[in-house]
Amino acid sequence: FLLSCEKDNAAMEGQVANCIGEIPTWCATVRCNADGKPVCGCNNVTYGSVCEAQCAGVTSYTAGACK
Repeated sequence: FLLSCEKDNAAMEGQVANCIGEIPTWCATVRCNADGKPVCGCNNVTYGSVCEAQCAGVTSYTAGACK
């Protein structure tokens, strides 16, 4: 399930509250690097890769940097 990264203050506050979840256990055994395919997290933060977003606990994201 992917969400848009466009800001709508009231809607964004609700999304951010439900946007960060538990960090997957596999993150303890890997080192994520930017892979040239950034993603925009539902918290409106750009991550260098899907791995970085997932290991930050972000529950949904879209392809590309946040605007």
